[in-house]
Amino acid sequence: MSSLPPPFASPTGYHYITFPRQVRIGNWAGHIPFAMYLVGALRPRIFVELGTHYGDSYLAFCQAVQALALPTQCHAVDTWRGDDDAGHYGADVLAAVRAVHDPHYSNFSTLHQMTFDEALDRFADQSIDLLHIDGLHTYEAARHDFETYMPKLSRRAIVLFHDVAVADFGVHRYWQELKTQYKTFDFAHSHGLGVLAFGPEIAEEIAPLFNADATTAEATRAYFHRLGDLVVEDFQRRQRFEAEVAAQHDAVRKYAAETEKAIALLSEREQQLNALTQRAGDQERILRTYASELEKCIAMLAEREQVHADSVAARAENDSLSRALAARDAELRTLQASVRDIENVAEQRRLNLARLQAETDDLRRAHAEKYHLLAAEGERETQRLRDRIDAVETLNELRKTYLQRFVHLRLSEAYRNVTPRTRSFHADHLVPIHELVPGNGQHEWQSLGVDPQFLIPCQLPQGWLYVRIEIESDTARSPITMYFDHGQGIDGRTECVLGHTREGVLTIDTHIRLTQPTTAIRFDPAAAIAKVKIVNMHIQFLSPWRYKLRALRGAVRKSRRRGSYLRQMKIAASIFRQHGWRGLSAKLNALGVPAHDAHGVGYQRWLEVNTPSPQQLAAWRDRSASFASRPLISVLLPTYNTPPQYLRHTLDSVLAQAYDNWELCIADDCSPDPHVLEILNEYAARDPRIKVKRCAVNGGIAAATNAALEMATGEFVALLDHDDVLAPHAFYRVVEALQSNPNLDFIYTDEDRMGTNGERAFPFFKPAFSPEYLLSLNYITHLAVLRTGIVRKVGGFRSRCDTAQDYDLFLRISREITPERVHHIADILYHWRMLPTSASGNERQFPKLQAASVAALQDHLSAAYPDLTPRVDPGPQITWHRPRFTPKAPPLISIVIPSQCKLADVNVNGTVHQRFHLEHAVNSILETSSYKNIEILAVDRHEMPADLEERLARRGVRRITYNFAFNWSRVNNHAAAQARGQYYLFLNDDVEVITSDWLESLLDYAQLPGVGAVGAKLLYPSRTIQHAGVVLCNTLPYHAYYGCDENHSDYAHSTLVPRNFLVVTGACLLTPARVFNDPAIRGFDESFAYAYNDVDYCLKLHMARYRAVLNPYARLFHFESQSRDKQVTPQEVELLLSRWADKIKNDPYYNLNLSRHSFDFRVE
Repeated sequence: MSSLPPPFASPTGYHYITFPRQVRIGNWAGHIPFAMYLVGALRPRIFVELGTHYGDSYLAFCQAVQALALPTQCHAVDTWRGDDDAGHYGADVLAAVRAVHDPHYSNFSTLHQMTFDEALDRFADQSIDLLHIDGLHTYEAARHDFETYMPKLSRRAIVLFHDVAVADFGVHRYWQELKTQYKTFDFAHSHGLGVLAFGPEIAEEIAPLFNADATTAEATRAYFHRLGDLVVEDFQRRQRFEAEVAAQHDAVRKYAAETEKAIALLSEREQQLNALTQRAGDQERILRTYASELEKCIAMLAEREQVHADSVAARAENDSLSRALAARDAELRTLQASVRDIENVAEQRRLNLARLQAETDDLRRAHAEKYHLLAAEGERETQRLRDRIDAVETLNELRKTYLQRFVHLRLSEAYRNVTPRTRSFHADHLVPIHELVPGNGQHEWQSLGVDPQFLIPCQLPQGWLYVRIEIESDTARSPITMYFDHGQGIDGRTECVLGHTREGVLTIDTHIRLTQPTTAIRFDPAAAIAKVKIVNMHIQFLSPWRYKLRALRGAVRKSRRRGSYLRQMKIAASIFRQHGWRGLSAKLNALGVPAHDAHGVGYQRWLEVNTPSPQQLAAWRDRSASFASRPLISVLLPTYNTPPQYLRHTLDSVLAQAYDNWELCIADDCSPDPHVLEILNEYAARDPRIKVKRCAVNGGIAAATNAALEMATGEFVALLDHDDVLAPHAFYRVVEALQSNPNLDFIYTDEDRMGTNGERAFPFFKPAFSPEYLLSLNYITHLAVLRTGIVRKVGGFRSRCDTAQDYDLFLRISREITPERVHHIADILYHWRMLPTSASGNERQFPKLQAASVAALQDHLSAAYPDLTPRVDPGPQITWHRPRFTPKAPPLISIVIPSQCKLADVNVNGTVHQRFHLEHAVNSILETSSYKNIEILAVDRHEMPADLEERLARRGVRRITYNFAFNWSRVNNHAAAQARGQYYLFLNDDVEVITSDWLESLLDYAQLPGVGAVGAKLLYPSRTIQHAGVVLCNTLPYHAYYGCDENHSDYAHSTLVPRNFLVVTGACLLTPARVFNDPAIRGFDESFAYAYNDVDYCLKLHMARYRAVLNPYARLFHFESQSRDKQVTPQEVELLLSRWADKIKNDPYYNLNLSRHSFDFRVE
């Protein structure tokens, strides 16, 4: 006979089996004692309940975990919307559960409001020790839930099924099947509870339960049945007691209410009594007055009687009194007459007042007339003043004309003195051309307005300028700028902000790259009325060779100070032999001696404004303590021979985080230098959140990072390199984003570079998640925070991709999650250290880095797009890639070209001919393109000459006509309805193809799932950029890098590799026919007849979760609006704003920190 289960053996040892802290007691209540016993006996690491409802069972499990102080992580999964078994209910049920759950168990328990299948990815395989299935009780549902979660069950897992004793439920039938396959034990009370031992490793305290004989089994059932009844009875007694207490409370409240009413009535009666008392006092005073008057009357009567008694005696006197009375009557009549006279005078005064009022009104009217006369005279005087002003302005114009002639003479003299051999310029070369007059001293100037300008004539080729200026000013914070004339005049696109004035002397020391030959330099010493003095100016032209040599000399000087001169020279020579000056430039940048760029000043200003203060960090630290969700972030830090000062800086940056719920998991990759482990152990002793592991062998960065991942217990992992630095508010901003969207799986931030002395430069303000941009290069890099379960699901880091292991991980994760679960934080939260030992700066790592990134990308493309035969071609530089996709059958592309069939001057092989734009575009397509499966649709309004139609027909062009007034959207919709292709290419007729594989390049990305539009790089004939993507600012579109050189790559290579934009131009736009005809898209909106039709189309794609891509490998010349006048109507502007201003607040692919004035991705 098997021994009895532990409750019988030692019932006093299970003190935690106690009255549950429940919302209510339902059908599950009878099993609560067993649930609490099971927690103590099994001591699970992870407990998961599928179907929680009011939490009868779940809260009991949590209470047992809390009572035993176990490290168990509890998870409840339920939609909390109900089902056919439990009935459907509202949000009040979840609120009731949270009212009990959150104050007591939230530190180790999580409520997941989702379906069971959605929650599956939250749990690692073989991690669940205790699973309770209490969802939908059909046979199919119970079986689905069990089989779905089987991979997640550990080797010692116990699975509970409720309602197994209800014969009408499908779970009863499924339980009978399971009993034949597993070791089981079941209870019949409270609708039945099935206990199943899933794995082979059954806990020692539970094993007797499954091996008990019939007598022991029945005793166990009776024991727990009785305990369950006691719980129910106790709860019912408590309910009755609470009901009685509630009734007593109601009675007390009723008595209190009646008492309050009685008190109010008593107060009212008391007020009435006081009023009556007051009235009685008043009556008493009146009676006293009456009595006093009565006494007076009696006295008067006595006097009258005395008078009457004396009347006889006084009769004689009465006659005299009568005469006196008559005199009084006469006097009264006289007074009455006087009163009448006074009334007559008053009437006369009233009449006079009315007359005066009338006269006043007349005066007001006269005043108004005079005012109008004066106003008219004032207008005439104003006009005379305006005439005088016009005369003065005319004189000013004459003065300006003479001044311009003077300046022209000065400039002419300056230009005569400048030759191509003039490569150095000083203050004497400055020619004042606008709002500047000489001051008292040498090189002192006074600006007369806010736009003072000097001009420096020059004849400079492409190259670099070394600029050193010492300038003194009496005003502060005014920009000092340079502009460059590349032969087409000076405009704002060449602006370079050198710095900002300050009171005193400012020294500017920088390099500026000249991308084109330059004929003049405009120097603006301020943007205000100010006194300026050019203390010193030295502008020296440097050829690209001389610039590289200058940079190399700077690197050599640093190398000498570090004692590694010979080593650095060998490295430089090796790089030059293998990669030329481009590779050497990359190495010099990594050594921390890059040339200053025009954007550097803007970033320093950005740092001044956006670096958080200690007070701000303290406020964020306090706020983070009250976050509703405070996930644990595990920082993965692999180390190897890290220089001590940089390692300490890295560790200190983690300790300084404003958000404190993190753990630092450090795996040292068997560093030979002993100081590494000494520092790590020192920090681990200082803070218990720091874990340190030393790998037995040097396995590489991927293996070391995996070792750190094994130590991670957090919900998210953050990736940190051993010599980089986190911003102090990095984790705060990450967890802040999770408060509003807890379903995020992947979060990344902006970053910059940090030099050896802590100086910060080269910011990278990234776009929102850009899947196609990620195929060209690893633009995400740092800081990346990922959900731990996803990282483990894809297998962690692969040693095959060492040095590009992060890029490989990001690509694999992108296949597992949707773009909506990726979030970008537009803030610099990571500082990437620029060191010679870094992978990005070590030329010996370049081949390995290139091979690893290509391998990672090729694996990803093969897995993500198996039907397209993908391959990876080299990109413009090392670690840039060009993915190519070859479809099994080349699809038909319909090229739609609307045209007015205008003649224009076209340059053909150096000779200018009169050609139709349409014919030139068609010839360019047919003669240059390597892709042949196309049809060309020429669309016109019966404007095509017969000979042109005949020539185009011979070349296979299909003509489509229309009879309505020109409307770009309607014309293209009309043509698309007759197109036969699987892809529509909308093309202007004023274009010329440059690259032969332009159609293949566009098709590469148009084939990808989720892509709705692909645009090309369009160039002016001068080979400057007309279109390289469209940026939205305040809902209005602006062309990115407009007017820049075609190979401009100043910011994150945005013009050289394919990347996502919100909008691409309709001048050359490829879109899948299925997308164009999607009911959510419905082609171009014909409300936009002339402008913004392409913008509206791309924004509709964005709202329907399609993406737009700019592919610069497809290049065409665009003679913009030469074949049709460019029109933008106010109505279309208003329509664009009214439709989209509220829906798209910010362009997700244009970082909020970039300029809102110059759309070349500069920092302001």
